[in-house]
Amino acid sequence: YNASIYETEPFHLSVVLPDGWSIQQPADGAPSTPFPFLPGYTPLNIVDGGAYIGTICYNIFEPYEDEIPQEEYYKTVYPELRLGSLYSWQEYTPVVSSPTAETALATVYMVLQEDGLSAAESPTLEVPGILSYDTGLGAYVAIQFAEGAVTEEQLQAIAQSIRLART
Repeated sequence: YNASIYETEPFHLSVVLPDGWSIQQPADGAPSTPFPFLPGYTPLNIVDGGAYIGTICYNIFEPYEDEIPQEEYYKTVYPELRLGSLYSWQEYTPVVSSPTAETALATVYMVLQEDGLSAAESPTLEVPGILSYDTGLGAYVAIQFAEGAVTEEQLQAIAQSIRLART
């Protein structure tokens, strides 16, 4: 079902992280993230001195051909992230925009469904996230951070540094 993901033309993600942070592949056999949901494929861990602080992954989308106002276009890119009942990305706030690309901050909401409890009764988790798409690539990256792992200043700086390009 996900052959199209693996047939995606390679692209390059450039991102500037705070000092001491790095991006690493999850260890063999280890869960890639403590989050119950992920917004894409090929997750990589963001670590600070070896401690897990976030996940970055990518997904693809079909660029919408009809005329859509720039401020509404993101809705065609991330419908599965915006409309989920157990997992959704809300408060979408663009920080960098161009005619073909956009990077935005968002809040990731997750219902941590527990045995015997309905979704409405289960605890929720809110963490900061960054979304960035490029219509020429037909791809986006999503970064979700662990609770308390990133300051607002760091979040803004990381988002403003993101660039997606063909390899």
